[in-house]
Amino acid sequence: MTQLATALLASAPQIAPAQLSEMICDDKARLEQQLFGASGAVRQGRGMRGPDALLEVWIEPGSGDWTLVQSYPNGTSCLVAMGEHWEVISQQQEPS
Repeated sequence: MTQLATALLASAPQIAPAQLSEMICDDKARLEQQLFGASGAVRQGRGMRGPDALLEVWIEPGSGDWTLVQSYPNGTSCLVAMGEHWEVISQQQEPS
């Protein structure tokens, strides 16, 4: 489990996990504050997943840990996936 998931579970009892292997959901503002405040994560990109869901990638610059967050129009956001060793690949590095 990443440091962020541990911090979210320990410091925010209002988060309602279905199962840790599934998703952790909370109010979008609280979840973003946890991402930024607990680990210094910054939003690196986002895109729509259909008309009612926004996906965002948050990266912890020092560690390279990443978090994929899905947000909904009702103000709820969920942690969808987390991992380590995020790497930004520039277009110059991609083979033609």
